[in-house]
Amino acid sequence: MVDSNNGWAVGDLGSIWHRDGTQWTEVESSTMYVFFAVFMNSADDGSAVGKWGTLVPSNASTVALHWNGTQWTDVGGPTIRPLNSVFMLGTNDGWAVGNGGTIIRWNGVEWIPEYSETIQIMLVLSFMLIVVILTKTVLTSDVPPRIKRLDAFEFTR
Repeated sequence: MVDSNNGWAVGDLGSIWHRDGTQWTEVESSTMYVFFAVFMNSADDGSAVGKWGTLVPSNASTVALHWNGTQWTDVGGPTIRPLNSVFMLGTNDGWAVGNGGTIIRWNGVEWIPEYSETIQIMLVLSFMLIVVILTKTVLTSDVPPRIKRLDAFEFTR
């Protein structure tokens, strides 16, 4: 939710929904693929990511859409792996994570691949940047990010 009058949800078959404070309305996404996450910086700036990319127009390696306040557009991506989570720090700074240890970073112009030291599935991204991976592994907010193992309540390298 951006605010009480502006919320977003994503899902299967390219569905993207917007809540205007009173009702949900489906918004055109130009794809039939599955979206797993959406993050909005403001009412006119947001990103959505998902499985196996989008089809705008027909590039199967693209994985992300951007909302400009009027429409969702394909911004491309450097991976064909599903992206499971996205977190934007601002209009020109964002991160997305996905399968196979995929990490990409938005610089305001394009998504750029980042090295992750893992091939595990990354599920959730949140700042303070902590990524939960299926094997009790976390990705820290260091730049570049580092992989640490979670053993009980302690982090070890």
